[in-house]
Amino acid sequence: MFQRLHRSLVLTSHGEALLAGVSDGLERLSAAADAITTDLPQRVLRFGISPFRAGEPDRLLAGLAGTGEPPPICGRP
Repeated sequence: MFQRLHRSLVLTSHGEALLAGVSDGLERLSAAADAITTDLPQRVLRFGISPFRAGEPDRLLAGLAGTGEPPPICGRP
């Protein structure tokens, strides 16, 4: 599925094929979950981060969200 290199992993052709199918399935699952959860109340998520990342919270949140943009945060514009 992947080839292990010194400091990274590279997908093999089988891994690439699996990724395409799994990614599509996860996108459909995410869309279905979004469709049924729009009316549910939102809850606050709190988590701790290391001091190493504390100086870049927007960058960290953008990475977690996978969007390149940090998600909206309560109390911040």
